[in-house]
Amino acid sequence: FEITLIDGFKVVRDALNRSFVLVPRGSQPPAWAAGKTVVYTPVERVILMSATHVALIERLREKNPQILDGIVGIMWGGQYEWYFEEFARRVSAGIIRDVGPDYQPNLEEIILLKPDLIIIYTYPGFDVPTRLDELGLVYVVDNEYLEENPLGRFEWIKFIATFFDMDQESYEIFVEVEREVLRIAETVAQPNIPHPKVCWFMVYRGTFYVAGGRSFPANTLSMLHAVYGFSDTSSTGSIVSNIEEVLSRCSDADVVIYPTSFVSNISDILAEAPELVAVKAFKDSRVYSYAPTIYQLGYYDTEGWFRDLAAILYPELFPGEELNYFRRLGG
Repeated sequence: FEITLIDGFKVVRDALNRSFVLVPRGSQPPAWAAGKTVVYTPVERVILMSATHVALIERLREKNPQILDGIVGIMWGGQYEWYFEEFARRVSAGIIRDVGPDYQPNLEEIILLKPDLIIIYTYPGFDVPTRLDELGLVYVVDNEYLEENPLGRFEWIKFIATFFDMDQESYEIFVEVEREVLRIAETVAQPNIPHPKVCWFMVYRGTFYVAGGRSFPANTLSMLHAVYGFSDTSSTGSIVSNIEEVLSRCSDADVVIYPTSFVSNISDILAEAPELVAVKAFKDSRVYSYAPTIYQLGYYDTEGWFRDLAAILYPELFPGEELNYFRRLGG
């Protein structure tokens, strides 16, 4: 995304390279904005598509407690277990309306809510943008999930904030998060500290799904100076693998991150792939799964998520650290 200033007006480019001219309420659009999509700010009636969008709104709420008053709808609202108490209350009370799933939102409900902005993400084969275009509804695309490192992902707070005229506040928040992430990265970079080997995968019906060597997890591990077992692979997403390759690359892994919250203990994983008992991390009980809070609170608190991961990799540097977004699995 990009935010530029032209003649005192903000011009915003979203994840699909679409441009919007932001005009303060009560002002007239500039002449050069003719034919362009104008959004009057601060926005007052917003529909969100993702829990990650909510996470950024909640972080902005620390600076502006009234920001939730501008949220009128959320896709998947009734399906999530919400970890933001006030947001959950408003969804439950119908103050923030559940407008259905992302792949088939309730367009009639959306129209009735009269949004001045809809914030969505996109993925291959997703046709909702076409339907919103046909209805003349204004939407912007926030594809933060495609970013390949934690700071790049969190920086999208600036994108959302600009529509609420909270640019300064978002920059202040981002600087705080960036400073803490870089401080943690510097802490674990000490030359006398051994850097652990890590593998990041899950298995389903005998097939392994592994974070690629250029993926978000791999890049985060690189920031933490860990050795990643699949670092020589080029994928920015996940790759499909098998038990033979995983054992070849991960048998000496100090830590395994198992990226789901749907396992309770190591035995659940070994039931899928008994051969993993030979992996060092399994022998040493240094296997970690996601906590259910990770997708909402772990993004809201990006620096806390990063600290959790650092504490997993370098427990000697973070003695007694209580994990919030990962779980150490028992036997």
